[in-house]
Amino acid sequence: MARFLAVLLTLSLSHATTVSLFAAPPVREPAAVAYLSSLDELLGDVSYVLETGGQPELLPVVTGFLANLNDLKGIDRTRPVGVYLYVPVDFSGSNKQPDIVGFVSVTSIEDLKQTAHLSNQISLVDGKAANRYELTTPEKTLQIRIEDGVAFIAEKAELLEAAPIAPSVLTAPLAGKYDLVVQLRREGVPKLLWDVAVIGAASQLDQHLRDLKAKSDPKSAARHQALSVARKIAVTTLDEVRSIWFGLNISRESRTLSWDVKFETVSSGKVAQALAKMVPPAAALTESATRDLPASLHLAVDLPEQIRTAIVSNLRVGRSEDTHLANVPEPQRTSLNTLLDGLTKTLESGRLELLLQFTGESQTGMSVVGGLHVADGAAMGTAINTLLPTAEESDKVESVTLNAGKARGVSFARINGQGEGSREAQFYGGQPSLYIGAEPSTIWFLIGNESAVQSFADLPSEPQATRTSAPALGQFHLHMADWLGILGASADNKTQQFTEAARLAIKDPERDGIHVLLLPEDNGLRLSVTLDEAFLTLIGSRIGKD
Repeated sequence: MARFLAVLLTLSLSHATTVSLFAAPPVREPAAVAYLSSLDELLGDVSYVLETGGQPELLPVVTGFLANLNDLKGIDRTRPVGVYLYVPVDFSGSNKQPDIVGFVSVTSIEDLKQTAHLSNQISLVDGKAANRYELTTPEKTLQIRIEDGVAFIAEKAELLEAAPIAPSVLTAPLAGKYDLVVQLRREGVPKLLWDVAVIGAASQLDQHLRDLKAKSDPKSAARHQALSVARKIAVTTLDEVRSIWFGLNISRESRTLSWDVKFETVSSGKVAQALAKMVPPAAALTESATRDLPASLHLAVDLPEQIRTAIVSNLRVGRSEDTHLANVPEPQRTSLNTLLDGLTKTLESGRLELLLQFTGESQTGMSVVGGLHVADGAAMGTAINTLLPTAEESDKVESVTLNAGKARGVSFARINGQGEGSREAQFYGGQPSLYIGAEPSTIWFLIGNESAVQSFADLPSEPQATRTSAPALGQFHLHMADWLGILGASADNKTQQFTEAARLAIKDPERDGIHVLLLPEDNGLRLSVTLDEAFLTLIGSRIGKD
């Protein structure tokens, strides 16, 4: 604790000395920025969504708003408009609300004055200094500063004593790609506050590490190893993080709505390089992954060596201390050990890969096809077949059938459950069963009726051209049309109304999807979500309705 206080004191003195060396403080960096790329673009998007959604009767509302905007002389509606949020200079006591500065581009301050004078309750007059103005409303008086064609607006005059950063500096990288952006920025957090938070977190971890190191048992040693890796990752990430931002865009050209969430780090830094290396060069289950099914999920990760080593060490310690296996009779005990050995080998390889796909149609029944990449699938498959007959002892299992079907060289065992509900039977087109099969590098599991094995056989055996070419850690795809049969069977009135609206929204059966990608980039990690035209149509059709 004393060491921690000493570090804080040193940082405080360093901070105070730095401030005293400069007569004028540096320009404050906002901790958050939120902006629209332009007012015209926003209104154009709203008009497009209403037209696509078949609600032309609402267009006069937008055109009327546009007409009102045309009366707002002096404002440049083609450039970004938004707000900066600053961490308060004095962060003590009750002063914990962010300082807010709005910004909007202006073409003429004189025209802006005339616009303000259109209302008897609003006035815009010159301030006491050059390029300073006061906007008075019935509720409050706002301060305005004009710099390079941008009006900065704040309640507190002191926020505008120094010119804020030009919006073009902060919006240029993203304004051309997104209609709306919200960004949290590390640069806007005072260095002292950031350092205090980082040192505080590191000190807590260091104390836990010292406590674990003082113990001599294997479990504490394994936990110490894992916590050391976690500390290194946390410190490196906090050191290299630059921002977290959200961007939303409606494209009239591609007829899509998309939003991205980006965890931004130092370009080509340690974090970015580590994320890039986590994408497997050749994922084992990629050839079976397709985005044309009702729904599909594909995750593929190569764990960094330090992480996999820490996980395996803790797994081995856990196995050595477990006493339950000793009470399991043979040959089940050997089979369970084989499964655990296979899991350990898989983690040692570092490759974690999962494929989960829904096939079929909601009218005739769905099947779920799942695959898990493993390091020793053949041995694990034999162990599973040895253990499965004992499942019949459970009151939830009706029967187990080995060699219940074969497809693509994989032999499947079938487990039939006891009395599944009517909803499950409707979804799967009959009473569902669980099928398990294995091949050298994959454990396959299927859920469905007797056609589930055929659904597995129908999966592509060659890489699909529709698969994203981006190096994705994960991807998810869903097609709305394939699920309307299940939704339409619901007795709920609102669900039925939604289903009917969704049916009408699907004008092109090839454009009814949701597509999600998790992408490492040279400066961080981005989650990208894209909605096809059918969802835009559905959104537009529901505007103004319950």
